[in-house]
Amino acid sequence: MWETEYITLLATLVVGITFCFSGAVKLNDPVGFSYKIEEYLHVFASQWSKYLGFFLPYSLALAVGIAALEVVLGTALLVHWHPYWTLRALFLLTLFFTGLTLYTATSSRIASCGCFGDAFELTPWQSFAKSVVLLLLLGVIFGSAPSAPTTGTSHYWIVATLIAALGLGTYTIRHLPLLPWESYHVGSRLTQLAKPRRPLRYLYVLEKDGQVIETTTYPQEPGYKVLSSRLLNPEEVPEVTNFSVWQEQEECTPTLLIGAKLLIIVQQGVTMPAPTLAQLRALVQHLPPALSPILIIPDGQGPEVATALDLPLHTATPILLRTMLRAPIGLLLLQEGVIKRKWHYRDLARAQQQLARRKALS
Repeated sequence: MWETEYITLLATLVVGITFCFSGAVKLNDPVGFSYKIEEYLHVFASQWSKYLGFFLPYSLALAVGIAALEVVLGTALLVHWHPYWTLRALFLLTLFFTGLTLYTATSSRIASCGCFGDAFELTPWQSFAKSVVLLLLLGVIFGSAPSAPTTGTSHYWIVATLIAALGLGTYTIRHLPLLPWESYHVGSRLTQLAKPRRPLRYLYVLEKDGQVIETTTYPQEPGYKVLSSRLLNPEEVPEVTNFSVWQEQEECTPTLLIGAKLLIIVQQGVTMPAPTLAQLRALVQHLPPALSPILIIPDGQGPEVATALDLPLHTATPILLRTMLRAPIGLLLLQEGVIKRKWHYRDLARAQQQLARRKALS
């Protein structure tokens, strides 16, 4: 009997902690999670029903809601809050995630499911296996027929967890992620992010004079035709592969990695509020002489912001900019290619004070 109770307790802890951790990771970066939801919605709308595109404007709200639900259900399982309904809700949610990860693993249209955000990157098949294991553990818990009564204390835990989850999601949306799990986090050296961890190795399938050979070393002799190639160590691919900034038709990425640069990233230049524009203008005018401001906007947007701030216009891909900064408008401070500080546009006043005191350059 005690063996069954021990196994059930262990299964409960694993499932509960996994859901709490998964939701908390997403709440640390709900904007990044919303990008993943948008990716799924675009794919599903093009493949299954165009009406799924209706949810695209609400992807951020969905991100916070799903992440908060994971944390609350994980906590509910741990504190035995209404076990009957909690277990069934967890089973349905896990079943949904299992189908989603199976689709991701068998389709080439989405690279990963983002189960644990940027904290722990799992391959699609690893995510699917994780979901299957959770289903099995939930089956173990179901089989034990938990009968622990719902107490007043557990109610307080659920209310507190819900408030904390929604509070964390709201804070990180209005500011920036608290924990540095995204690729471009404070302390990252951009020159290292763009390099493979180890040399990349490929398997080449080549043809010459009617003979087909496979080799990991590309021959120096002429006359070979490449039939196919496959990366043998994809885990060593650089964390970022699209770090490229342009000024008109000239790439200027290397200049960003020299000296002190303040990247002013504006992803929504056309709709920038007038107070924010005024704050940015005041900040640029009072920067330390040694700090060069660099305005970067997405490709294809107009130069209105550059004109308003009296700064040269630089462009980058929208994907790069929203990966670098989880905010529509914000600042990113570089010192010799190392990210020293990041600020959301709601923190421009604090950024101006810190930059004026030169603390941000230390």
